[in-house]
Amino acid sequence: MDRDSFRIGMRYLAAGVNVITTADADGARYGMTATAVCSVCAEPPTLLVCVNQRNTTLAPLRASGAFAVNVLGMKDRAVAERFSRPMEAREKFAVGDWCTRLTGSPVLQSSLVTFECRVSRTLSVGTHEVIFGDIAAVHVLPVAHGPLLYGHGAYGALASVSVPESEILQMLQDGVQRAASPVSLEALLREDPEVQSDIDFAVDTGAISMRAADEQAQLDALDAQIVSLLGLARASGTIGEAGLGPEDYRVYVDAAEAVAEKEFARLEEAMERLDPTAIARHTHSGLEVANLLFSALHTRAVLRRVSKRFRGAPA
Repeated sequence: MDRDSFRIGMRYLAAGVNVITTADADGARYGMTATAVCSVCAEPPTLLVCVNQRNTTLAPLRASGAFAVNVLGMKDRAVAERFSRPMEAREKFAVGDWCTRLTGSPVLQSSLVTFECRVSRTLSVGTHEVIFGDIAAVHVLPVAHGPLLYGHGAYGALASVSVPESEILQMLQDGVQRAASPVSLEALLREDPEVQSDIDFAVDTGAISMRAADEQAQLDALDAQIVSLLGLARASGTIGEAGLGPEDYRVYVDAAEAVAEKEFARLEEAMERLDPTAIARHTHSGLEVANLLFSALHTRAVLRRVSKRFRGAPA
């Protein structure tokens, strides 16, 4: 099993979003966004978290012997995004309302629930450290909102009738604003120097556009996701080995624009009839389904053509 296939497969495993926090002896705070959190047992109450051995939070976590798992809700997406980006540890805590309680690890007061833990054992597996924590305290938010989920390279939420429509509308409005939030090219390149070739390829296809701000090149959040997907295509050999270039991938850009234009032409009448809350609800529930439908239709169409090509090929 190769790494790229594993990573592609794991994109389909949706999980709750958490921020793991700890503090050193001097009170300096550290934290990271994580989905690799799992309950272990109730007697004694134990959970585990998986941390990359290169993550700067790991060393102070080991030294302190304590950490907190802050389970995020939909309203805490900005916290999740900030803690997932490479930056100075102290800068991460500029977003959110933080306090300390039993173990001294930072507790996010808006999190749905926070588990304060003491490290009971650790286990090294490949590139990661599996950390088992005995749960010392549990802090539950009195008025909870929907949990924040992550899957297939994007944040999402549970589709539930218990979520107020006004909250869905606000979530969509926040999502549009965050989609325009810039991502530092320098930070992306620090994580993977090969990203530059993927960015150049994306620009050549017309899928993304670059801009300069604060004297530093930046990408919109959605553009960064497009670059990531093109990186997976490069890793799979479709770009390069198969010889497909920017003009070949431009078909996806053109197809997306054409589909969106036809969608909105057909929805124009319905959007005139619906109020903003209803539009938000339908957009939230329908966009993911539309994306999956388009993907399935595309897959079937390609497989038909490949099958026809080989059936007609000489023996």
